[in-house]
Amino acid sequence: LAIAAGARATTPAVVRRAIAIAAAQSVAFHALAAIFGLAIILSLDSSIDLPAALAALMVIRVAAILPLTPAGIGFQEGAFALLLPQAGVSAEAALAASALNRVVMLVTLAIGFAMATDARAEVAQHHAEAPSLSR
Repeated sequence: LAIAAGARATTPAVVRRAIAIAAAQSVAFHALAAIFGLAIILSLDSSIDLPAALAALMVIRVAAILPLTPAGIGFQEGAFALLLPQAGVSAEAALAASALNRVVMLVTLAIGFAMATDARAEVAQHHAEAPSLSR
């Protein structure tokens, strides 16, 4: 992505492309988060109402992105504890799913942070090695 790589060009086409890429990445992230959440729940309690559990996970994802606390801490766990038992998940499994989901999100965050840091270092190195047009 040109903007992320430090390019100065911010034409409308570049901005639209950047927004489209960011939107696609966001949709992919939330879809994968729902799939991982469902896999966690199924691994803990396979006798659930699948459509109800998926609907609960969608609400839980919304609770996680509400800007009330950093990273939805507390709200997401409360949503797990409140909504998953209504989908047939035992309270114990809902609590365990909440904790495992938080661990998966933290591991994903750490991997993403490492990748972003590496990418920034590569861009900085590229800019340091590239001949400047203004020199």
